[in-house]
Amino acid sequence: MGAVAAVGPLTGRDLSELGALFAARSGRPADLDRFATWIDSSPSAGARLDGALVGYATTAPFGPEVVELTSMLVAPSARGRGIGTALLGHLHDACRASGIGAVVTVTSAGYATAEPHRDAVPFYEAAGYRVAVRTEQTAVLVRSLGDEG
Repeated sequence: MGAVAAVGPLTGRDLSELGALFAARSGRPADLDRFATWIDSSPSAGARLDGALVGYATTAPFGPEVVELTSMLVAPSARGRGIGTALLGHLHDACRASGIGAVVTVTSAGYATAEPHRDAVPFYEAAGYRVAVRTEQTAVLVRSLGDEG
């Protein structure tokens, strides 16, 4: 398994590393102003191994007591270690502490990426999300934070 990742909230100091992770995955530069707004306005989570940012999850307001999980990524070299699950756990706890009752996210094979697309629906379902809408390429998922599962 290797070292355990340290997971905590993101700050503005994380933007450069976050941008590099995003660019490596998507093949395009990150909109760091947008990420900064998300980090400043809503719960977020970052995972570090040996001091390096290897994963993150950001949210943005979606509606009263609801946020959208706007971006989530774990570096390929850090996958398979439970980091994505730890990021969501931290994020869900931070959301509950902020009075947020639900998280919505969208995953899609239609997004351009530098890596082959991986279906994220099973990951989110294992974390308690349910598919609200599914099309050929896209799934909209929702997770109530009132349950502890």
